[in-house]
Amino acid sequence: MGRKKIEMSEEELWELYVTQELSSTEIASMHGCHSQTIINRLREYRIPVRSRGEAALLKRGENALHQGVNIPEEELRELYEVQKLSTINIGEIYGCSHRTVLNKMAEYGIESRTISEAMALVEGHPKTDFSGDLAEKAYLIGFCLGDLYAAMISETGHTIWLSCSTTKQEQVELIKELFQRYGRVHVGTYSEGRFEIDCYLNMTFDFLLPKQDIIESWIVEEPIKYFIPFLAGYTDAEGHIGVSKGIAVFSLASCDRNILHQCYDVLASIGITFPKPRIKKEKGYTDKRGITYSEDYWELATARKDSLLRLFDLLDPYLKHAKRRRDMELARANIEERNAREEERRVHITETELRRLYEEEGLTREEIAQVFGCCASTVGVRMREYGIDVRTNRVEVTEADLRYLYEERELSQSEIAEILGCSQASVYYKMQEYGIKARSLSEAQALWHAKRRDRE
Repeated sequence: MGRKKIEMSEEELWELYVTQELSSTEIASMHGCHSQTIINRLREYRIPVRSRGEAALLKRGENALHQGVNIPEEELRELYEVQKLSTINIGEIYGCSHRTVLNKMAEYGIESRTISEAMALVEGHPKTDFSGDLAEKAYLIGFCLGDLYAAMISETGHTIWLSCSTTKQEQVELIKELFQRYGRVHVGTYSEGRFEIDCYLNMTFDFLLPKQDIIESWIVEEPIKYFIPFLAGYTDAEGHIGVSKGIAVFSLASCDRNILHQCYDVLASIGITFPKPRIKKEKGYTDKRGITYSEDYWELATARKDSLLRLFDLLDPYLKHAKRRRDMELARANIEERNAREEERRVHITETELRRLYEEEGLTREEIAQVFGCCASTVGVRMREYGIDVRTNRVEVTEADLRYLYEERELSQSEIAEILGCSQASVYYKMQEYGIKARSLSEAQALWHAKRRDRE
């Protein structure tokens, strides 16, 4: 049997909690419910919840949170009645809480607004239409899906409300940068070290309202033009870029299974390789903070240097989060430094030198390797890089001649290669072509020792 939902309007809760200054416990006692239910309803109605310090001071019967705060009546009336600022905004001006402002208002006999009047002011705050830029739209959708709650202020209103809670100053600055030119952005601190951010926008931002685990088709169908801006927004919200154990990494982690799989597919289509998304924490897992996951927690991550460099180049014009950008530059520097160290270890063989030795002088890969002090496979890699055709079984020798040299004269493959002016591999491939069985290792060693004794 489900719990009975309490019936309480915004106006009633505002009157009890803000005007009469009752605690959530006292209001809960009046309605026969738990105090957490009242806290949840306060948040639902977007009524600022008191911090523990404010609640403790109020319980002790103190009139103001900040003793000695001087707000002259004339200034307070100008700010509240004429300029229509909220008690929160006025508190920010004087460096005190909105509770102190309310107490001063009561002292001066200034009547506070009802909740409906307060909401009307929010609705009427000047707002600017969205720019219409589709790359910006894709970025904002990605950012909102990752980090913001979006809803209508009221069913009959024309204001969209975005909300976010964070402990990171960079996130506060980013949200202000994104939305301040379009409407009101309010930043409050309702608990130590945590910021509560509210943005109020007009209906041209209704594209932010859907909260779904899917990337819209118009974004996916234009990987460079629109998907990359979307990914930048999602990365600014949910991503991690860093260096772990000396290796640069990029990861996205969330419960958005479908979005992460779509990211994997689209990135693969433009040549950026990631391992497939994996479940990082299963549904029901409880972390050290006591948070239990209601869904599987997925991760899409890679440490591939080539993929990261291409991804960073594409994200660079769109990534906005200050820390993400710093971390991206550190990761890029890590990759470039590792590449430089690897380049130092590489054997330097120019194309001109290699063509002269291999094509003009006819040296084998093994002989060229001796010249440069490396292995034959390194020479082979450079030849492929420079597009030099490798000699294999092009040597012209009949089966009878090859059998005579190998079986009757008992020459080794390297000795035959020297006679024919080709590589040992060419002799080996010709023997396979003619079905000539090569000696076993023990047979080759016994033959070598026999020839040595004959020479002695």
